[in-house]
Amino acid sequence: MTPKKILKSIEVTVNEKIINCIKIINNNHKQFVYVVNKEKKLIGILTDADVRRAILNKIDLENNIKKIYNKKPKFVYEFNDLSTIDRVFKKTKVNFLPVVDKSKKIVDILEVHRHHRNINLKKNKKKNNSPNTLIIMAGGKGLRLRPLT
Repeated sequence: MTPKKILKSIEVTVNEKIINCIKIINNNHKQFVYVVNKEKKLIGILTDADVRRAILNKIDLENNIKKIYNKKPKFVYEFNDLSTIDRVFKKTKVNFLPVVDKSKKIVDILEVHRHHRNINLKKNKKKNNSPNTLIIMAGGKGLRLRPLT
């Protein structure tokens, strides 16, 4: 799926039903949908957490999202530099950040796991004169090497 199609697939309006948003979130594995107005400008975001709170508050899933979506979404502009984006990720502690143009139309989505880590690596690379970077990923209980771990 192309980036444009992915963006389009997680776009909704305030008239979208909650149940449909749940299906979109589930199918795209993004944990959110973004909300646009008639001009396709970003006006909000609806996360899986917003939906869970609605369910706990016994809001009918056939209702539209007008009452439950976040009307003050966190976002960055496409002209922001990496340090600004890094600062927004750290300050807001969100997993995804919409990237908008001057007119607030979504042009991209940044994921903390893909882009934020790359931002840190790029910054650190300037400080480190070594041409080689080593990343060790480890996990598990250490059962295979039990006598040593």
